[in-house]
Amino acid sequence: VGVELLLLTCQGYELEALKGAEEHLKARRIRNVIVRIHARSSSRTATERNRAIVTMLSRYGFSFFNIEASRSDTASKPPVYLPPAKALAYANGVSYIQGPSGRSMPSRRDPDFHVNLLASLK
Repeated sequence: VGVELLLLTCQGYELEALKGAEEHLKARRIRNVIVRIHARSSSRTATERNRAIVTMLSRYGFSFFNIEASRSDTASKPPVYLPPAKALAYANGVSYIQGPSGRSMPSRRDPDFHVNLLASLK
């Protein structure tokens, strides 16, 4: 028996919740995790916690999807696959914009930016 979806809304304690579920993540009993990554947290501690979340889920075989990019000037977007490097960039507070060539480019830190990150087993 497993968990199809673990939704973490822990107001800054998502890493601790994942550590508590680590045995289940390792055993692949949790198939999907949704966690919010906040870019507005400019503190080093918050950034380290975001990176630790992405690193832990990567270690247990999860792929990442941006299921809602929320900024004050854009509407919600459909799910988008995030390569691990881009998921880590989001964890570091880097948001992306569409460049002139159609490729996404890093933008400055947007204080209203957050990502609802879906981590799904490969």
